[in-house]
Amino acid sequence: MTLVEKIRNRYSDEYKANAYRLESDFKEDEQRKADYHGRELLEVLQNIDDAVDNTKANDVDVLFEYRKNILTVSNNGTAFTEETIERLC
Repeated sequence: MTLVEKIRNRYSDEYKANAYRLESDFKEDEQRKADYHGRELLEVLQNIDDAVDNTKANDVDVLFEYRKNILTVSNNGTAFTEETIERLC
């Protein structure tokens, strides 16, 4: 089982046990979505800049690739850790 699957299962169990938590998290996500609407690429660039700051690198390479309706963003900043993946979920 992957880390993302483990996190998904844990949240699923928590939401089954506590419907209020599901509603609360949903409302937070909706607010966050509204707050960031139209700023998505700026936020991606800011995250890349933050990742480079954490590595003490002087330069960063960023690749934006759009193919078949999929936007892929790559950079050579700090790699994802278990903690950062947890925050994304």
